[in-house]
Amino acid sequence: MYVDTEARPQGEVREQELDTAGRLLMKAADEMEKRGHCKHATLDELGRVCLVGALGIAQYGEGYHNSYGILGQKDWTAYNRIRKLLNQDPVYWNNAPKRTGPEVVAAMRRAAWLTD
Repeated sequence: MYVDTEARPQGEVREQELDTAGRLLMKAADEMEKRGHCKHATLDELGRVCLVGALGIAQYGEGYHNSYGILGQKDWTAYNRIRKLLNQDPVYWNNAPKRTGPEVVAAMRRAAWLTD
C-alpha cells in the first residue's frame, strides 16, 4: 500500500516549478480535498470524485464526468505519473476497499513532482 507522509520535496519549492502535468495533479488533489473521495465512479451523487474524476475536473472544469477511456492528453500524462509512482493501475488502486481520500490526494501531490 502506498502511503505518503510528505507530498513535496524538501526545501523551498514553488508550484510554478511544476510542469503542466504536475500542476494538473496538484489541481486534481485540491478538487478531491474540496469535494471528497469516491470509488467506482468518476463523480458520485454527492459530488465526490475518484482519482480520474478529479483529473478530469481539474483539466476540463465543472461539467466533466466521463469515464477514464476519454481522458485528454494532459490527463494521460498525469495518470501515467501516478501509475509510475504506485507501480499499478491507479483506478484499481483508488478503488481498493481500504483506500482513503487522503492517501489518494497524497499520491497525486507526490506524483506531481515526478518527471516523465
